[in-house]
This record gives sequence, C-alpha cells and structure tokens, in this order.
Amino acid sequence: MLIVMEKNMNCWNGCMQEDIDAYVIMNEIVMDDEKWNYCHSCNTAWALDYEQIPFTSTHKQTMKSIARHMRDVEKNPQDYED
Repeated sequence: MLIVMEKNMNCWNGCMQEDIDAYVIMNEIVMDDEKWNYCHSCNTAWALDYEQIPFTSTHKQTMKSIARHMRDVEKNPQDYED
C-alpha cells in the first residue's frame, strides 16, 4: 500500500529538474506501514530519521553549473572529446 503524504523536501541526491534548474521535491510516503522520503527522479527512498544536510546557495550554484555543463556536453559532444 502506498500513500502520499503532505510533507515535501529536496532530494538528498541533489536531483535537479533540467527544464527549470530546480531541485526535485521528495514526497513522504508510507510503504508497509513505515514512512519514507521518496524521490521519483532517482527512484530512491530514505528513512525519515535520515539527516538531510541543508543545501546552501553555493551548493545550488554548483548543481546548476553541473546541469548546464551536462546539457552542453549532450548538445555538442564533439567539443568535449579528448
């Protein structure tokens, strides 16, 4: 049985939504009578007592830069060949 709860937070793997360069929001779910935080992007669930380290603006800027670089590599792979 899977029930979606109200509480949401950023994915702990740092998953980003490429179209808007924002973090993927995890949902609190219940599986087999236990609560979990679940990310639909990386298909990962964490126990609720797992401690999330808050993202800082530096981390967010780094994640955006990585996402932008990955998009550039996909668009122009010839520019990044060794």
